[in-house]
Amino acid sequence: MTHKDLHIINSLLERTENLPDILYLRAAPLGYHLTQEDKELLLDTYQKLDDILKEVAAFINVKFPGRQDYIQPWNDIDFDTKIGGLKVITTDREHVKSAWKKGIFDLKSLIKSLANEVTLLVENKRVISNQMEEKKLSKKNYYLKEISIGIIITVLGGMILNLILNPKAIFQTKKHYTETRFQKPNISIENYKLKALNETSRNLDTVSVRFKYQGSKIILNSNFKLIDYNFYEQQYFYLGNRNEFNPELELIEVMLTNPILDSLNNESEIKIELKRRLIFDGHKMAYFEENDKEQIGNFRLAFNYNYDDRIIKDTITSGIYIVK
Repeated sequence: MTHKDLHIINSLLERTENLPDILYLRAAPLGYHLTQEDKELLLDTYQKLDDILKEVAAFINVKFPGRQDYIQPWNDIDFDTKIGGLKVITTDREHVKSAWKKGIFDLKSLIKSLANEVTLLVENKRVISNQMEEKKLSKKNYYLKEISIGIIITVLGGMILNLILNPKAIFQTKKHYTETRFQKPNISIENYKLKALNETSRNLDTVSVRFKYQGSKIILNSNFKLIDYNFYEQQYFYLGNRNEFNPELELIEVMLTNPILDSLNNESEIKIELKRRLIFDGHKMAYFEENDKEQIGNFRLAFNYNYDDRIIKDTITSGIYIVK
């Protein structure tokens, strides 16, 4: 990885964040007729979004071939409305808005994850390069000393031959560097599943984040942070007569029992305790079947861990689902 790769991925994120706001056109009121200017704005935005998606896919295929933790999230990005996993055409403006917001959120999350790993690989490459340069310089100085000693021995000859039995042994102190490449641990998080209850809920739930050793020893930290969350399927909730109430999430506690991840302790699980505040709409939930599972949002955690003398920063995203 190079700084050019980092520039490419940061540029993709910037272009995504600067996409024109077309939500008011995608979810326009019934009877609204698009003007020529509206049509041109929609076409231009869709073209820009399509270019970004293609470039992200190309970046993954070239820089991270076969990485399912990037390929699958890209395949899951969708901007169309769905019911039970099937695409549908609907006049429900809120449903259309939430589908678009979810697609943009998932795309940004994927690009940010790529940016985090590329930054890490670029930094690791820089450290190894510095080590190699230092090693070359040490070797060069060593040979200069050898040559100097040879000249002295040649000039003084037998005068010092009896004093120095093995001149090379004095100067054979080379500094060795272990050139290692950082192997990022495999990190996964379970989906956050909410039970479809009709009463007011102020409950604590636990979500597991799992780390698996991939070749580099790390020390896990417990300073996880809930940096953002989004409930884009709010039709399942009672929001108050004036929409003054919104579903809320709060990270309460991080439970870490085994912070060291290495060849002996190759797996570690961290429990994240979340506090939720929401009210399910009983009328909407009455039609929710026993086997239904509906994604209603997602949340993202930021965390870090220690590798050698560095702190590695990362993020991970989990889906939020309603289950019966």
